[in-house]
Amino acid sequence: MLAEATWMDKDTRKLAIAKAKAIKENIGYPEVIKDDVYLDTLYQQIRPRENTYFENIVNTWNVATRRNLKKLDEPVDKTEWKMGPAQVNAYYGRLNNVIEFPAAILQPPMYSKIYPKCLNYGGIGFVIGHEITHGFDNSGRQFDLDGNLKQWWPKKVVDEFTRRAQCTVDQYNRRETDAG
Repeated sequence: MLAEATWMDKDTRKLAIAKAKAIKENIGYPEVIKDDVYLDTLYQQIRPRENTYFENIVNTWNVATRRNLKKLDEPVDKTEWKMGPAQVNAYYGRLNNVIEFPAAILQPPMYSKIYPKCLNYGGIGFVIGHEITHGFDNSGRQFDLDGNLKQWWPKKVVDEFTRRAQCTVDQYNRRETDAG
């Protein structure tokens, strides 16, 4: 698909193909969640108490917020997963050029060992393709193959991308649903 992107100049197309080939995959769950020492350290500040559901939620959010604020002074951990294995979602990470598929999305209706291969490939393949395109959308295009913020598309390519994207928006805006 990128090789046929005539709206890109040759050099940009070459860089885009390199970026696509460099995309890493996180599938299922991070290995670190099987490390008891890591998990004990991660959750040591969370002390749930009986009969205080709301307070437990607030405490958990406060601990997570403090942990995230602490990260502001640290370099980006490009190995850290952004979603937990129980999340039914998928993700493209611009900062590390990775697609992430937690274990929970690898179940019906997207995937099942009892489904024919065509349904599995179609269902999860659609999601994979969708996530990969985020590497080249209006946000993802601003990051290089290593996840560095960098304007690697020349203005002419950006302008043509914007024109084509707006054409798609305009086309969908002309569509009416059955509800009117």
